[in-house]
Amino acid sequence: MRQSFFKPGDSGFSLASDADDYLNHLVDRGLRFNTVINNFNSLKPFLRWCQGKKLLDLSDITLKHLHQYQDWLNFIPNGIKKKNGETVQQPSSIRKNLLEVRQFFIWCEKTGKIFDNPARDWKLGKPSPQPLADTLTQAEMEKILSFPDLNTKVGLRNRTMLEILYSTGIRRQELHGLDIVDIDFTSGILNIRHGKGGKQRLVPIGKRALDWINHYLIHVRPQLEHEPNQALFISTHKKRLKNAVIRDVITKAKRKHKINKWGNTHLIRHTMATLMLKNGADIRIIQEILGHSKIDTTMIYLKLDIGYLKKIHQTHHPAEQTASKSLLF
Repeated sequence: MRQSFFKPGDSGFSLASDADDYLNHLVDRGLRFNTVINNFNSLKPFLRWCQGKKLLDLSDITLKHLHQYQDWLNFIPNGIKKKNGETVQQPSSIRKNLLEVRQFFIWCEKTGKIFDNPARDWKLGKPSPQPLADTLTQAEMEKILSFPDLNTKVGLRNRTMLEILYSTGIRRQELHGLDIVDIDFTSGILNIRHGKGGKQRLVPIGKRALDWINHYLIHVRPQLEHEPNQALFISTHKKRLKNAVIRDVITKAKRKHKINKWGNTHLIRHTMATLMLKNGADIRIIQEILGHSKIDTTMIYLKLDIGYLKKIHQTHHPAEQTASKSLLF
């Protein structure tokens, strides 16, 4: 069924209809609806800008207009509100919006909606470097885990969530989307049905986390559930727990224990991967667990621990084993 994402102010705004076609194409490709909504939110400022400039059709837009829109995003306050009332757009959000506009025009060219793609020669510049997530020590991780109040239903639920994140390294959105049926207690496996990019994967989960899940399902979840609901984690409003709640639990735990390290759910994900590496796990196995399509992505977790890599190299490289017999000395 076709979705209508945009509600143009007049029937002559054909650009909105083309954007609807593009977003419905993403839905048909099997992308999660929440992902498509993010694409919609990235395109929406561009369409509203075009409407204000009376650029109502794809053929009206030139490379010059794209540069003007880029300048508008960079210099016109249009984003996150600060305490003093001023607004500012985050560099990462600006680039995300621009990339989505460019992808929209690429799709329009491929489908024959336009023959001269104005975004073909559009230079967006180099992206701003993204901060790498910090890594918690094992002691800091245990402090995070101990934060929830286990005398309350919400505390027991939150502890269970943290144990799953630490054991599996799954993403916040993946935790949010877990249903009860996704847990295989016998095999010790989580079924991630809607991973990043809509990919499915199986992730091992440890006995400690499974014990917490079992306790939560028996003693806590029935008190939170109001009507039949397949979601693993339920809010106090009897619905699937929101992403923001998961993030806030970690933020509050860091604040209480004065842990000044960047990241929330991803902080735990990075910690899990790094500690597994230090304990001897193969990088390819970590790649599979994290759901990275490329080993290069997983290598980010190695760059922060070059000393450990040096030690592994010295221990396992055959040339290092015979260094004392080198003919040069």
